[in-house]
Amino acid sequence: MQKSTLIKLYTQNTHTRPVPWTLAGLSQGEWIDTVLKPLLAAFSGCKASLEAPYRGQKTRSPATASDVWEYIGKIRLEMGIHTRPGGRRYDSYDSRDRPSHDVPLFWLGLPVDGATALITLAPRARRWGDYFDPEQLSQYLHEENAVRYLHSQHDLLALLAGIGEGLNGDLLAIQKKNRVRSLQTSAIKAQVQQIANTEGFAFKVETSSRFIIILIRLESGNQLRISIPFTQFESALPELHDAVTRLLSLNRRRISFRTEQCRHYGHDAGWNEPQPTADPTITGV
Repeated sequence: MQKSTLIKLYTQNTHTRPVPWTLAGLSQGEWIDTVLKPLLAAFSGCKASLEAPYRGQKTRSPATASDVWEYIGKIRLEMGIHTRPGGRRYDSYDSRDRPSHDVPLFWLGLPVDGATALITLAPRARRWGDYFDPEQLSQYLHEENAVRYLHSQHDLLALLAGIGEGLNGDLLAIQKKNRVRSLQTSAIKAQVQQIANTEGFAFKVETSSRFIIILIRLESGNQLRISIPFTQFESALPELHDAVTRLLSLNRRRISFRTEQCRHYGHDAGWNEPQPTADPTITGV
């Protein structure tokens, strides 16, 4: 989900002014166990769970701090349910296939007879993509619009529902991309299989986040690796047969090659640059 979309959701469903959180006679810990956790268990937008602070993590404001806060944990929202061909559901272990977002929660003391507010942090208040450290909260408390107040259970549910809807959209986009890539990989495998039947070699087809990877087993005990960007699939497919057969021909003559990143030592000395060719229409003086 784009950061701008997340910021909009937080702005729409949270507030900049503090309001005491209603606990209905429960302690903060009792409210978490008897209200918040069952609420998340029953949440239907996506998988939602409260991840408690890890052992040894700082959860309270320093004794010298003017703001009294306590870290509750983070609500983990995750879309991880997929359907394999045939309809069987499974949990994906690849994080790229599991759109997720963390909503950190804190109790913040208010100067009203020991009242507390429930707060979270706007996405732009955190270093994007980094692990969130509750110890950073003290500096965020005084940044404009960094701390967002949840006035009611309705606010919390609305925020989670909006994020869940966005994650679901991300999941559908990922599934569509994976279907396209699966078809591309199948087409590559079918063409390499035809070449392998003719040339007599074993091969594997693998994928990474950006490439279709063809591994060809060579008689020398080595393997030939060909990486094709998914974005170049259509242009590479017609040329694949010639490329594989020529590479195998070179290998049989004990000619091999590999690609590697250039080493930038000094001023890149030693390179032979291309020379301009003479224009045959120009005669010498």
